[in-house]
Amino acid sequence: MAAARARETSQASSSWDLVSALESGTLKRSASQREQLPKELQGMDENQLTKHLDSKLAERKSVREQISRLQEDRRVYLAQQEKVSAQAGTLDRAMIDAIRKQASARGFTFK
Repeated sequence: MAAARARETSQASSSWDLVSALESGTLKRSASQREQLPKELQGMDENQLTKHLDSKLAERKSVREQISRLQEDRRVYLAQQEKVSAQAGTLDRAMIDAIRKQASARGFTFK
């Protein structure tokens, strides 16, 4: 979910974010207007600018991969916690068991 939001945000921000615009393909490196770049980038020569943009693209890719890993770790953790709480005598578990017991006594079946 976070990864999908990150992609959506990147696509939506391509109108004002240089790295997002390069990623989405809405802007080509050669087409970037020097006067529209931030002051710190305007002073760079073409080679420095290319290296800087490449490093920013790599950094963004790394962050997205980290988000994906953390999202997967979170999913696994929540699944484990759900199993633990299902075995524990929690209020919701007791209510579900009581409802199933009463429903079964009245002829209902559960799959």
